[in-house]
Amino acid sequence: MVRASVSISVDVATRDQVIAALRSLVGPTRAAAGCLECTLYCDAEDDSHLSLVEEWSTEEDLTRRLRSKDYRTLLLIIELSQTQPRVQFDYIERRRGIEWIYAQRQA
Repeated sequence: MVRASVSISVDVATRDQVIAALRSLVGPTRAAAGCLECTLYCDAEDDSHLSLVEEWSTEEDLTRRLRSKDYRTLLLIIELSQTQPRVQFDYIERRRGIEWIYAQRQA
């Protein structure tokens, strides 16, 4: 699995328009083959900070996303960032849930 995340800081005056643009990408991304998750986050402590997090089944699925028209739109949105945007790709081999916490606490 691959997690792709983009974090940007936008001018508060244009924040609503940027959120609307990012929201327009979420539905189609979620419907794309191989997409496990696509979520837009707004920082509760900093109105200018926005993050888009996607999870993909395979690197091939992510590559198809990176080559899409919608990703070109995302790249244009990234350019609106007032600070250096953070773009990150994390390769995840294993995921554990709350049951792991319980197992560790009982050990």
